[in-house]
Amino acid sequence: MKLLRHFKITTYPQGEPGHLGLVGGLHGIRHLLNLVTLPPIIIGNDHMADLMGLNEIRELSISGFSIKLKVHDVKDANLHSKKHLQLLKLGFENKEHKISTDSHRSQLMKLFDSLRPNCSIRDLIINNYKIPMYPCWLGDASFIKLTTIKFNNSDTQYLPTLGNLPFLASLHFDRMWGVQRTGREFHGVNGFPSLTQLTFRDMPEWSEWSEVDDGDFPRLHTLWISWADSLSSLPSESFMSLITLELTLCPSIERIPELTKLQILHMGRACNLHVPLLNPLPSLECLKIICHETICSPLVAQHLPLLRMICLCCEELMYCDGHGGLASLRDLKLWLTTRMAGIFASLAVNKALDKLASFLPKSSSLTAAKERQEKDLDDLKMLERTMRRIHATLQDAEQHWDIREESSKLRLRELKDLAYEAEDVVEEYEYELKLCNAKALLSYLKAAPTTSGSDSRQSMVAVPDELAVKTRKLIEKFQEIQCYSDNFSLSENDGERRLAPDIGCSWKTSSVVFEQSILGRENDKEFIVQKLLSIGDDNVADPLYVMAIVGMGGLGKTTLAQLTYNNPRVSSSFNDRAWVCVSDQFDVSNITRCIIAAVKREKCDLSELCDLQEVLQDEIKGKKILIVLDDVWIERTDCWELFFMPMRRTKLCTIIVTTRSEKVAELMPTRTDFYNLDCLDHDESWLLFTKVAFTIDQGNVPLGLVEIGRAIVQKCKGLPLAIKTLGSMLRYETAEERWREVLDSKLWDLEQARNEVLPSLELSYKHMPIYLKRCLVSLSLYPKDYDINELEVIELWNYLISFKVIEMMTSMQLEAKNFNGFDDDDQHIMHDLIHDLACFLSTGEFFRLDGDTFVEIPQKARYISIQDGASGKISVAPPSLRAILVLPRATVYIDNPKELFSNCEKLRVLVLDQHRLGPALPDFMGRLKLLRHLKFESLEEADIDDPSFRPYMYHIKGLHEIRCLMNLHTLPPIHFTHIKELRSLNEIRELTITGLGVGLNIDDAKEALLHTKRHLQFLRLDFDNYSEEMVWISYDSPNNNQNLQLLECLRPHCSLEELIITDYKSPKYPSWLGDSSFMNLTQVMLSSCRSQCLPTLGHLRSLMFLHFHNMPLVQHIGQEFCSHSPSVKEGSFPSLEELVFNEMTVCSEWSEVNNCTFPCLCTLKICRAYRLMSLPLVPFMSLTSLELDKCYSLTKIPASPRLRKLRIRWYDHFDELSAVLPINDPLLSKPLPSLEGLLLNNPLPIATTSISIEPQHLPLLRKLHLSCDNLQYCDRLTELSCLDELKLLGCPKFPPIPGSLRQQLQTLLGGLKILKKLISKNI
Repeated sequence: MKLLRHFKITTYPQGEPGHLGLVGGLHGIRHLLNLVTLPPIIIGNDHMADLMGLNEIRELSISGFSIKLKVHDVKDANLHSKKHLQLLKLGFENKEHKISTDSHRSQLMKLFDSLRPNCSIRDLIINNYKIPMYPCWLGDASFIKLTTIKFNNSDTQYLPTLGNLPFLASLHFDRMWGVQRTGREFHGVNGFPSLTQLTFRDMPEWSEWSEVDDGDFPRLHTLWISWADSLSSLPSESFMSLITLELTLCPSIERIPELTKLQILHMGRACNLHVPLLNPLPSLECLKIICHETICSPLVAQHLPLLRMICLCCEELMYCDGHGGLASLRDLKLWLTTRMAGIFASLAVNKALDKLASFLPKSSSLTAAKERQEKDLDDLKMLERTMRRIHATLQDAEQHWDIREESSKLRLRELKDLAYEAEDVVEEYEYELKLCNAKALLSYLKAAPTTSGSDSRQSMVAVPDELAVKTRKLIEKFQEIQCYSDNFSLSENDGERRLAPDIGCSWKTSSVVFEQSILGRENDKEFIVQKLLSIGDDNVADPLYVMAIVGMGGLGKTTLAQLTYNNPRVSSSFNDRAWVCVSDQFDVSNITRCIIAAVKREKCDLSELCDLQEVLQDEIKGKKILIVLDDVWIERTDCWELFFMPMRRTKLCTIIVTTRSEKVAELMPTRTDFYNLDCLDHDESWLLFTKVAFTIDQGNVPLGLVEIGRAIVQKCKGLPLAIKTLGSMLRYETAEERWREVLDSKLWDLEQARNEVLPSLELSYKHMPIYLKRCLVSLSLYPKDYDINELEVIELWNYLISFKVIEMMTSMQLEAKNFNGFDDDDQHIMHDLIHDLACFLSTGEFFRLDGDTFVEIPQKARYISIQDGASGKISVAPPSLRAILVLPRATVYIDNPKELFSNCEKLRVLVLDQHRLGPALPDFMGRLKLLRHLKFESLEEADIDDPSFRPYMYHIKGLHEIRCLMNLHTLPPIHFTHIKELRSLNEIRELTITGLGVGLNIDDAKEALLHTKRHLQFLRLDFDNYSEEMVWISYDSPNNNQNLQLLECLRPHCSLEELIITDYKSPKYPSWLGDSSFMNLTQVMLSSCRSQCLPTLGHLRSLMFLHFHNMPLVQHIGQEFCSHSPSVKEGSFPSLEELVFNEMTVCSEWSEVNNCTFPCLCTLKICRAYRLMSLPLVPFMSLTSLELDKCYSLTKIPASPRLRKLRIRWYDHFDELSAVLPINDPLLSKPLPSLEGLLLNNPLPIATTSISIEPQHLPLLRKLHLSCDNLQYCDRLTELSCLDELKLLGCPKFPPIPGSLRQQLQTLLGGLKILKKLISKNI
């Protein structure tokens, strides 16, 4: 076995995992000199000297160090000579032992001093460290490649000095029980120059962190502190680069220092941490507050100018003061805030209440109002109080969704209708206010045109007569409902109430299973059994392992867990087992009590958690234990931490969790694997159905029943619970009519299915966050088997719920993580039963219009989707209608489209096609006062980020009347001829204006009043004339000056977030472009502009993404790009992360950039800059990705110590340089110590036959791509010790790799990936 390179042990039927006793101890491995991988070693009494010759080893895990070992044996291992060693794990014996004497401490200290590894080490992990001092080599500055250190479970009273490690990027401390204070001894002389991530966890005695200087953590961007009970404060003003701060279970911390760059703050159970945040956090974008025991969470808006997302998970939270003043807030998530719940109706009431409270005067005395107006205002105040009562009632109903009394259902339906009507009244009054304010503002601007628009709004507007009548009727209707509820409700005097079982309470499960009755899960069971048996107990730091079985309700997760639990191979591999049905309440005390009872085989009567955990810890210490937690819903890391505490004393604790939510398993702080359980296939489904439905052999069943049965199975879509339920319903039915009735019925119309399948699926709905409940119900607008696009769903939710979904995956959390009701990862298709549930919950408010016959639209419908192929005639739409949405890619042939808009006064959303429904809209534009979203589906198919995209304006007759739609948030691209219509659209969020490149009255542009639209987030201005008559406009044409004047007049409000300007023809830019007052501007793109310079954008404090496309006249990029004043040397582009130059064909120079510019720039892309000869030679300290494409004249790249990916394509400028360079290319003239990926796609001259690499300049290179037709040789390739991917693309002359080189490549960790063409040459 002398040629053996990889040695791994996966099962240990007799010995300890990783002990190597199976092969005769350690002595046998001393001859395996080519070993690259080796199982974890538990030293015991073996001799470490046998590791002496293993100099090719990459990863080494050694545990079990004790005073029994001899120092000279450890020295003989020669760890310092193993230059290929990248990861080293060291640990003491995993048992309680005392180091009681000074001699023992001295011996162990010498032993660890002898374990000094080679300076090439990258990752170091030390577990169960019991010595009061640290080895002298730990923290030595000679370890220049050491990037990650982890300490787990130590009694040492101070932290090691690690600040001298030059490239240490990630540092983790876990369970440092003895540490009480951290000071200068931790930071060292130089601090941590490269540290980006720092974690402290489970340090209960740690009370002080001090002696931190300003330069000690210059690049730290992530700080996590959890379970630090005694820590009272953080160092002040010492983390100026910190982006993410997470504080969990730190009850003594009372204040957060002023962190100017902090973007994410997560506070979990930090009980004394004050909210409002006492110090300003000017860059904070995301605030998460979890499990604070508070009913109010006030925020100070001026301290949080950029806050975009707030996530609150506080069970007692009732309100959050100040969030309304957060101008940048886009996303508010409420998790487990049971007192702030609501579905669609309560959401409508809640928004209307906020508006109404802002409209009404605080005092009832209006000196200028008439008596009648006072009465009308009093009625509105009465309506406000009524709406609060309705809101409270609907909240209670939504928290107890399984209400069954018909009287209660009727009352809630009436209240819901009243809630919608109340919102209509409020929004109509809001419209009147906006109309009066718009007129007043226009008059004010005409009177004082030089002003920038002071607040000229009227303080109060008389209530129109029609609204006053509606208000009184609503109040009377509410009083009628109250009277009905008081006089017609049954009481105890009317008899004893018969209680129905709670639909939300799931039944208890046990480990008992009759395996012979289970069908279709053999492969699933075998996979999980094999996985459990392959898990070794060699992880000294964390013996916990979790297998999460995830799937929607009714799939058979519990059954699979039962089969695994009772498998003989599994049961014989563990000393003890326990089964706990968790269900809704994750009570750590109760679960622990159940495990104790299962292990001890006797009842446990203890009540205190501390006593329970001590007993359990004693029972399972040193054992291998299997635990099943069935039906788990908890999504709180702190609860899992608390539950896991005694489990960490085991030799191996394997936990099987069944859950419907992947998030449950994602939050577990230990090793976790997922098993996503699928539905049964058709054959398995049919076999299960026949076993349940047929009492006789299938061959004797009438053919008609078999055909209907197969159709029923198809209807169940592989869900075992539904198959068994419907099959048992038909077991003794022999009439085909009854079978066909079941086939044709909706699932919820069948009593047995409603009682058995509905509770299982509806239980998932009950555990959803409130906003996801609304999202699920809205998905009923899609037809069955519809391929749901993520962006479409996000847009739908934004329309119907007015809830800005920021993360794309949030759209999939609804099903994939809470229901697991989608078919696969590529096609997002809801399971039919989940779709049925969404329709069941929509209660008639949502309606799908399809088919080719006459369609009667229900009178209670509020939201309508129009499916592909909808044709024929329809009935008049009901007055309650709020949204009409044509599905994407749908072709509509409705014969009488005007009937849709006949009762359009309450419409909020219109998504129409441009051929049938669009032309019918103009006649009704003046009546759409409440409309918020207007879109023509075929207008926005192109990607807005594509610089070649030209928004196509669909000119509809009567578009000039959009000025009446003052509530509009979104509208289609608008042509310049209608720009005056934007004057009163002050709620607009996204705006695209086209055709600005031809004649336009400047006064019309001024009347658009873009600077007053404070809600505008996205603005695209297109100066191209996209008509066929367009001619080239020279630069001395008056139109160029008009472009500048026009753009000056189109200055947007400073709250703008995204800006795109295309085809701008003036040589100068407007004065407002780049102004520092645009504090929220994060993305800017300029395309096809005709200026000879770039605009000055360096003062935009929040700018993160900057793209330039097709700037054909820019020849030089200099100081003007960063700042207006050459004397300003700092502060340019402080937040910029991505910079792209594309098609800068005549630009030859980029200069005048100092060291303080671009402090956060991570990605730089330059494409088709044919004449660019140089880049700024400053060290872009944050740059991680650089891409150069067709930059033929470039000779050097800047020194970027953090550059991880470099891609060069089609590069022609090569000089003859010596082999002392990383590669014989002047671009790479300096070391790139962090580079991991080097992709050279056709950059080499055609005549190039060989290249040379200098390995010490590329110490971390993992991926290398080379492409050259004549390339025949690459010198020193084998010395790239970290390389794990090599691709030779289009190198037909590259010869087969010699045997010695092939041997070296094959020993690389993870295997070498080489082009198939080369593999065919016996490489």
